[in-house]
Amino acid sequence: MKDELREQLKYCRLSGILERYDDTLKEAKRNDWDNERFFETLIQCEVISRGNNRFQRLLHQAKFPNLKTID
Repeated sequence: MKDELREQLKYCRLSGILERYDDTLKEAKRNDWDNERFFETLIQCEVISRGNNRFQRLLHQAKFPNLKTID
């Protein structure tokens, strides 16, 4: 990935795309994806990343007590 693109993704706070871009590009080339499929996959990566980050943030904010196990 070009440094300029990396900086633009950071500036726009698109960390999910930033994290998965190289792997997705390789897969797109290997499977001969069109631009729309490539873009759609990157957007899905961003949506999933934001959902995961939101879940982790809310879990942390909930301040649940430590789970106790039978062990």
